[in-house]
Amino acid sequence: MMAGTALKRLMAEYRHYPLSPPKMRFTCDMFHPNKPNDESGANVDASKMWREDRQQFYSLAQNIVRKSLGL
Repeated sequence: MMAGTALKRLMAEYRHYPLSPPKMRFTCDMFHPNKPNDESGANVDASKMWREDRQQFYSLAQNIVRKSLGL
């Protein structure tokens, strides 16, 4: 996790804005536990790692961000 980092994404579907939010899809790899509820996160592996090995989680997340930014 790198504060202030922008990740690549695809934005679309503005037809019904502001009555409904625009749709967005990340075009890079994601590793996120669906915080703040890490007990039933959408990404089970990320949630488990977040709870059990925070240092490994941060390392993996930082590598994904660097890769998505071409660093």
